[in-house]
Amino acid sequence: MEAKSNGTPPASRTPAQASWARAPSSALISVDLPAPGAPVNLAQRLVGRLKEWTGQPWLIAAQGGGGAESAWERQKREEREVRVQIEADPFIVAVMSAFPGAEIVSVRNLPVPEASPMTDAPDEDEDD
Repeated sequence: MEAKSNGTPPASRTPAQASWARAPSSALISVDLPAPGAPVNLAQRLVGRLKEWTGQPWLIAAQGGGGAESAWERQKREEREVRVQIEADPFIVAVMSAFPGAEIVSVRNLPVPEASPMTDAPDEDEDD
């Protein structure tokens, strides 16, 4: 179960806006803990806040693997890897040394044009 928030506490939301936090008797959220940089008491704090906001008991199932790479972290890692490859390319190294002070500001992926199908040209060797 993934709970999303728009930044305002559920207590100040209308019933329709706070519906994500409701649970009939209790609700369960499964999270990977410890995530890098997460407080040690994150699960306890989350349970307390959810109960305060909804008036319902909540359970947090903390799974030990924790620290899995998020989509944002994966994207940033992939961008760094591409940048390292680009900076190591001999042509880029030559350009950077030819223009001291130059820097790579951004890296963009340009769309690759589709190859047009080749038409069969008659062979000139067919003099039968």
